[in-house]
Amino acid sequence: MLSSGEEILTSTGDPTSPGITSHNHPYKTSLSLLRNKAEAGPAEHTMTVRINGGLTNRTYEASFEPSDKNSLPITLFLLYHLVSQRSKAYRAG
Repeated sequence: MLSSGEEILTSTGDPTSPGITSHNHPYKTSLSLLRNKAEAGPAEHTMTVRINGGLTNRTYEASFEPSDKNSLPITLFLLYHLVSQRSKAYRAG
């Protein structure tokens, strides 16, 4: 993810639990496609980002810590990632 030409967020690893680095700070993530939820937080702290989605992929609730400057970009990335992975998970053939 880029902002003003500067890379602010990178993602690596497994699509169902990506490793996220924002401003050189690693974040641990947890995605559950079946429950339609995602969580993330700094590697050494508790979860600061939480996303819960509805059964039909139409409504989502997202909460994040405003004191953490990295939490909003991570929330947006996880929301996009959760929606895109969930649409692929239940596609037949």
